[in-house]
Amino acid sequence: MNRKAFAQFTLTSGMLEAAREALHSAPFKPFKLRLREGTLLRVGDPDVLWVSKGGTIVYDDAKTLRILNPAMVTAIEQKSPHN
Repeated sequence: MNRKAFAQFTLTSGMLEAAREALHSAPFKPFKLRLREGTLLRVGDPDVLWVSKGGTIVYDDAKTLRILNPAMVTAIEQKSPHN
């Protein structure tokens, strides 16, 4: 595996783990996924997002259905508990 592929794998794996952690936090705290093109997807309920074991992210808020490659997600944004 070349360096660029390894870096992409590491970032993707980290983003998947961060998404899983945010989804399974107790109590659940809403968060947003920031996509590479700048779109923000609001995850206000854990039923809105699903992360497969294979690394696919499915977002469905009843208005928008998106199947995402984790490489498309650049950040997971949560409000600080102090805000």
